Order: sequence, then structure tokens, then C-alpha cells
Amino acid sequence: MGRTWRLSAASFASALLLAPAAHAQTRVPNDPLFPQQWFYAQPNGADIEGPQAWASRTSCGTVAIVDTGADLNHPDLQTNLWQNPGEIPANGIDDDKNGYVDDVNGVDIRNGGAPVDTNGHGTHVAGLVGAQGDNGLGVTGVCWKAKLMVVKFMSVFGRGKPADAANGIRYAVKEGARIINCSFGTSSQNEQLHEAIQYARSKGALVVVAAGNDGKNIDTTPSYPASWTDANILVVAATKASGGLASFSNYGKKAVDVAAPGDGILSTYIGNGYKQLDGTSMASPIVAGIAAMVRQQNSKLSYKTIKDIVRKDADKPSSLSGKVVDGGRANLRRALSAAG
Repeated sequence: MGRTWRLSAASFASALLLAPAAHAQTRVPNDPLFPQQWFYAQPNGADIEGPQAWASRTSCGTVAIVDTGADLNHPDLQTNLWQNPGEIPANGIDDDKNGYVDDVNGVDIRNGGAPVDTNGHGTHVAGLVGAQGDNGLGVTGVCWKAKLMVVKFMSVFGRGKPADAANGIRYAVKEGARIINCSFGTSSQNEQLHEAIQYARSKGALVVVAAGNDGKNIDTTPSYPASWTDANILVVAATKASGGLASFSNYGKKAVDVAAPGDGILSTYIGNGYKQLDGTSMASPIVAGIAAMVRQQNSKLSYKTIKDIVRKDADKPSSLSGKVVDGGRANLRRALSAAG
């Protein structure tokens, strides 16, 4: 039996009702809960400049969400779910011969069948990457239009085996995902998972990873997969609305690549709902969405170049100096501009 793995989400938080900042060239979605998503736009600038970026691009490609699954019937996610071109829905046959039956929108690695979320974490993560934007409903994802490949390996309790996580990453890569979000972690290494990330690297895939929520320096107290040094891992810490590092967030000048908003983050939730959560689990998919937008902006960019853009073409608040590699907080507008 392998060790169980835990989610990187921490707790619920109260809403921050903040209006998007004004800008000469902006595009603001008509989604009614958008003003509560402070991380896109707020007066103090501790956001990712969503409206400024969306003036030039709102779509991205395929992003794999390796997590607890997703609410596949959520009205804010349905139209942005990845569709397996080789699979005929609900016929009980493995049409594309990939080892999984009816994996139309993704797969449940543990149990087979559809990757239905019974926990809520994966649905929240998926919405941050790609809740449909400007549809007059609920919230907005970083990518208004996306292809969310849902890969479930964790249970209703948010627990999963590293072997299942490894198989989930391999599935995502084989099905064409080149941006993969992993909002989970543990203090123990696992070679199967490490080999899966190395396999992803060999296929040119970037794996975006949550730094963890123990408030520790993972340069000295490792957390995995965040503490592995593979070139295709992009590790994300969490910031709060004031702009500084969240108190729960792990950090590390060597191990953590960039920070992103992760405190009081509103997104989709199971039961066609919406909730606010805290955690590096929330910061990671925001960065995964940014990386996917950059890749869509310039498909010739390698995973290494995308990682460098997200890490270096970022805001550099003094509060993050010495906490992440380049002291940066991810910025969608800056990243898209750098992608050319």
C-alpha cells in the first residue's frame, strides 16, 4: 500500500466584495460573481490584471486537472470540458483502446468511469482554470474558453495513492495535455509519481504544483512533488489580498517558482454551486490558467520558456523577496505580453 496524499486546500474564507479596477483597455466579463473574485482586479494591484489581459485574449487550450474530479454538470464548466475525440459516450466500450471505458471528459483513475467529483476540491480548481467567462452566470475562470481534462485520483475525503496520481499524469500526457495542474502534496517522496513527471517532461508538458499549506520553507523541509527539481515543475505559493505571502503558504527561495493569489478565492463547487477556499491549491490553478493562456498565445514556446515567462514576467512586491525564486507574483497581462 502506498502512502495517502492530502489536498493542499486549507479552509473557507469570507467574501471580499471588490470591483474591478478601471483601465484604458480592459474587458470585464458579465458574470455576476466576478466582482467577488478579487484576484483578477483590485485597487492595490495585488491581482493578476485579468481585465487588462482579457482585452487581448480570453481562450486557452487543454489543461489537465489531476484532482478529485469535477462536477461535470456544472453550468459554468460544462461547455469548457475537454472532449475525447476517440471515445463514443456511454457505450460501455473502450473505443480508443487506451485502457479506459467511456473516458469522454477525462477519467476516474481509481474506479473507472466518469471523473465525478464528490469532494468539491477538484471542481473548485477546475473553475479557476476555466469556468466559462462572460456567460452571465456565476464566476469567471482565467481562461474564459478552455478544454478542461478532468482526471480523478482522489476520494471523497481528498485522499489518493501516489501510484494513482502517477497514472493520472501519464493519462493526461498521452491524451495530449501539455499543461497539468497538481494541487496536492505530501512530505514523502514516491518514485512512481516522480517518474510520471519525468515522462511528462519528455513529452514537453509543464506540471504546475501547489507549494503546500504548512507555512514552512520547503528548501529545508521538503514537500513533494513541489520539492523535486525537474525543469518542467512550476511550484506556486499563495498570496493574500494585501499582496504578501499568505500565512499558511509554504515558500522557498530555491524550491518555489512564483506566488499567486490563494486566500479567499471564489470558484465553482459541487452541486452547481460556488464557494471560497484558501490554499496553494487555489494559487496553482490560477498559474496553470496563465501558463495555458501563454501557450495558446504562442504555441511554439517550450515548457521551459513558459515557466520562465510566468516566473520572471510577474509583479515583484518587496514582501515576496527571498520567499520565491524571483520574488514574483504571477501576472496574466505581463505574461501574455512577454509571450509575443
